[in-house]
Amino acid sequence: MTAGIAAVGLPLAFWDKADLSWLDHLLSTFDRTLLLLPGSDRPRSSHQHPLTIHERQDFLASVYGPALSEGRLVCAPMVDEPYRPGLRLAACREAVDQAFGHGSEPVFVARTEAQGDELARFLPGVAPAIREFGGARPAASLFGKLELPEKASLWFSRWRRTTAAERMAAEHKDCVAFQRTWRGSPFPPTFNAGDAIVICGDEILLIERDNWPFKGLLALPGGFLERWETLFDAALREAAEEVRVKREDLEKLLRGSRTLDYPWRDPRGRFISQAYLFILKEKPVGLKAGSDAKGFRWEKWAELSPQDLAFDHWHAIRELLEAVALQTG
Repeated sequence: MTAGIAAVGLPLAFWDKADLSWLDHLLSTFDRTLLLLPGSDRPRSSHQHPLTIHERQDFLASVYGPALSEGRLVCAPMVDEPYRPGLRLAACREAVDQAFGHGSEPVFVARTEAQGDELARFLPGVAPAIREFGGARPAASLFGKLELPEKASLWFSRWRRTTAAERMAAEHKDCVAFQRTWRGSPFPPTFNAGDAIVICGDEILLIERDNWPFKGLLALPGGFLERWETLFDAALREAAEEVRVKREDLEKLLRGSRTLDYPWRDPRGRFISQAYLFILKEKPVGLKAGSDAKGFRWEKWAELSPQDLAFDHWHAIRELLEAVALQTG
């Protein structure tokens, strides 16, 4: 056997029998298999990361315990870093070096062409071998009938009884209903939105989402672009509607903007948003949550993690704040 790396950019579907057969094949072929687990810096979502890093690690410990303890299987949580591919690449290379030694040349393997393309996104220049084990299964199949080996079946039976699983099933159902509204389109549509990043001191104004996806998570005030408005107008309007902050209090305080176009940022489909940064000298009084938000709050930016915020909003805030800091240096 030879040293090998099983690297999957799109998360390995542990609920898919074909994916598990693929992993079994790698473990029987290579002395050591490194499994990259992406999404450690993203919130849980029904379309891409329905299982958290901790849950995926727990699953592997339950089903592949001997391989882990013997060192034949090594798992490494990976950051997606949607707007900083250099950091993503560095993390991947560090994981490879730690598993196989610096300068090693392991075999890179992906289960499908789509996963091979995703691996190339994490490690540019790599041409992974494709080992097909049935067609790719989307995250949606997690919410249907599962046919798995006994240990895997027991783990998912327990997981499906958790509140997290119920939330993912509800989010998936809502997203499918949303997608039905444009199913007759000749091509998948792209939706545009505007978001407002409102900062005062070391705190940021966030809403608590009252709708799927990411229901209950914190998010930036924002929403869909209407037909006859600019993206800037959309961000101002949504901030006024969702948090009842006065438009005139924001309009003159614009400090920067950033396009959010990570392809997997929204489980409903392709969403591109323009985020606008506003820095206030003092907090507005009399703020109220609008109809699209369950509530709002001021949160200290330094205490927030990527998993606390919906979509890619944590990364958007970081990018804009650091850009402004560099400008004002």
